[in-house]
Amino acid sequence: MLDNKLEMLANISLANLNTWKVGGCAKHYLKPDNVEQIIKTLKNISDNEQVLWLGLGSNILVRDGGIPGTVIHMHRFDDEIRVIEENDTYIWLEIGAGVSCAKIAKFASKYKLAQAEFFAGIPGTMGGALAMNAGAFGSETWSFVSQVQVLSRSGDILSLNPHDFTISYREVKINLKNFVFLNGTIKLSKKEAFVVGRLKELLHKRNQSQPIGLPSCGSVFKNPENGYAAQLIESSKLKGVRVGGASVSCKHANFIVAERMACAQDIETLIVHVQNTVWYDHGILLQPEVKILGVA
Repeated sequence: MLDNKLEMLANISLANLNTWKVGGCAKHYLKPDNVEQIIKTLKNISDNEQVLWLGLGSNILVRDGGIPGTVIHMHRFDDEIRVIEENDTYIWLEIGAGVSCAKIAKFASKYKLAQAEFFAGIPGTMGGALAMNAGAFGSETWSFVSQVQVLSRSGDILSLNPHDFTISYREVKINLKNFVFLNGTIKLSKKEAFVVGRLKELLHKRNQSQPIGLPSCGSVFKNPENGYAAQLIESSKLKGVRVGGASVSCKHANFIVAERMACAQDIETLIVHVQNTVWYDHGILLQPEVKILGVA
C-alpha cells in the first residue's frame, strides 16, 4: 500500500484496458484519484522503473509479454471540462486528461462550438490526443491548444505553451522524458458557423466508414505525404488479409481488427506484413501511428 487510499496492484492484465483487447500483464498497476497520489507513486518507485501512462488504450498495442514496469491508468483521472475564460469572440476550455474525446465533442455540440466537433472522430482521451496531436475530419488537436499542464517523471507540475513543443502530424516532441499531460486548454472561436446536426452527421460518417464495435486501435498507420495509407493498403489488395485472429478490416483498410482468439503477436505480424507489401507494391514505407509497447 502506498497510502490508505491507493494500492499498487501486481500482475494486472491489460487486455481489457486497451481497445484491441489483447496483450499481457502490467508488473505494477494503479489507478490514481488525484495528482498527489501520482507524485507519491513516482517518488516511491525506482528511477529505472519503466512507467507507462495509460488512458483509453486506443492507440497502443501491448505485446503478449506485458509491461515490465508500472502502468498508471489515467482514464477518468480528471474528466472535467472547465470554462476558464470567455468573451464575445472566444472561449477557453481547460480539459482534463481523462476526458474522452467523445465527451468533448458532445460539449462542443451542446454549446455550439463548431471547431471542436472533430473530437467525435477520435477514440481516445484528451491526454492521448495531446500526446500524439490526434485529429479527425481535417482538424488536429494542437491547432486549438493555448496551454497545457504536464507532470514530469520527477514529480514536478509544469505549465507549458505550444512553442515549448515540436508539433507535427501525429507527433508531439519535447525535451522532457516520460512525462504525462494533466490537462490542456483550448481556445475556440464562438463565431465559427455552427450547423445543427453536424455532430450526428460526423458520427454517421465515422460509423459508415470504420469498423465501429470491433476491437481495433483506430488508424494503424500515419498517412504518407500526399497520400492516404488506406488507399495504398487497399490498392495492395490487403483488405481481409488475416494473421491468426487479426485481420485488415474490409470496411477501412487502415484498421486492423482483432477477433476473440487474437493475440498481440498476430496483430504485430500483420502490421509488418502490410508494411512489407505496400513497400513492395508502391515503394512507400508506412509508419505506424500506433505505439507498440512491452515485451513479446
